[in-house]
Amino acid sequence: SSGTILSPNYPAQYHNNLHCTWTIQGEVGQVIRIEPEEFSLEMEYDTLKVYDGETVFNATLIGVDVRSSSNVIHLVFTSDESIRQYGFTINYEGQNMYLLPSSVTCGGYLSGRSSGVIFSPNYPGQYGNNLNCTWTIEVDVGEGIKISPADFSIEEGSDTLKLYDGGNVTLIGEYSGSCVPAPYVSLGNSLVVGFVADFVVRRTGFSARY
Repeated sequence: SSGTILSPNYPAQYHNNLHCTWTIQGEVGQVIRIEPEEFSLEMEYDTLKVYDGETVFNATLIGVDVRSSSNVIHLVFTSDESIRQYGFTINYEGQNMYLLPSSVTCGGYLSGRSSGVIFSPNYPGQYGNNLNCTWTIEVDVGEGIKISPADFSIEEGSDTLKLYDGGNVTLIGEYSGSCVPAPYVSLGNSLVVGFVADFVVRRTGFSARY
């Protein structure tokens, strides 16, 4: 299943005082990939939020592909009473979990594979600015996940790599600089890796095998 979501009145300016909700539901065993094509909202006051379960990908993430962790994803668009812009077009499609690649450009849901590699965007070249990437790695219940960073160069203090154990619940570590983090084995069957880059200095990023 695939389609396109448009802001109200697109390509003309959207109206004031809007609160719109879209729910995209794929087939069982699929995840939802959304890809923004056009995006113009009033800064800070008009928002598009993408809900993946309890996780909220806010407007700062729009501009890169996002994959859900299940077959349902929600989009909520809100505008205030003043300035209007031209809004957005967002393409979406359902993808079978077992067809997802083991390496994703900027985050994604990785399931159904016993191993794989994740890279920072544009690796081994320098990653871009203003990034917010989340990878969710999930294996069968009863199994654990070992993640082993192999290469690591992130702007000290400002750009960060975060590792969560158990579906974004427990923060295991927060890393930056050039010291390669030690391998980690999860307690459960899921790990979440988050990467955030600011708007200035860039580095070559990281690679990590799981």
